[in-house]
Amino acid sequence: EGLGGIDVHVANDGPSPLRARLRVALYQEFQHLIDEAVLDVELEAHGGLTRNVEELLGRFVDVSWAYRFGPPAQDLIAVTLETPGGELLSQAFRFPAGRPLTRESASDLGLDAVIEPSAAGPRLHVTSRRFAYGVRATVPGYTAADDAFGVAPGGERRVALRAVGAATPVDAAATLRALNLSGAVAVRVDADRGGSLRVG
Repeated sequence: EGLGGIDVHVANDGPSPLRARLRVALYQEFQHLIDEAVLDVELEAHGGLTRNVEELLGRFVDVSWAYRFGPPAQDLIAVTLETPGGELLSQAFRFPAGRPLTRESASDLGLDAVIEPSAAGPRLHVTSRRFAYGVRATVPGYTAADDAFGVAPGGERRVALRAVGAATPVDAAATLRALNLSGAVAVRVDADRGGSLRVG
């Protein structure tokens, strides 16, 4: 919004009212949390709302780095919408000083991934200590329900895996890549929590 900072737009596209929790988090060096705000929202069917980030924080932080009084105080803004029970509904990221360009090792990022069984079929569980940008999974015989997603610092993402053609067991050849990751991460397969890692 130019000198007005950054606005968060929340839309309920569904036919039923939505109760959710909106969290805005500011990070330095794509890792260190420096400020956050949480707002409980209630939207009617097909309703929407707009909130200014600095209004939510309750203070001026030059969140969009528009005034440029000095180096940006934050290089990552994560906006998360989740159910009251903590289920992720939507997430968006903003980079006031530009996207992360430096590729880091998996250990430096703290990036880890495991395929877990669930009643609805296997799903990918990704965690990262630092921000992971543009994450993509390659799982032979499967396609991920989300692609090129971000993982907030200290956060996690769970992504459903859908079989391509006939159902096949998930094997250990799955890999994870990200735009700011050097190389690839081998995805572990967790078959110890019950159920077969197979859909169909």
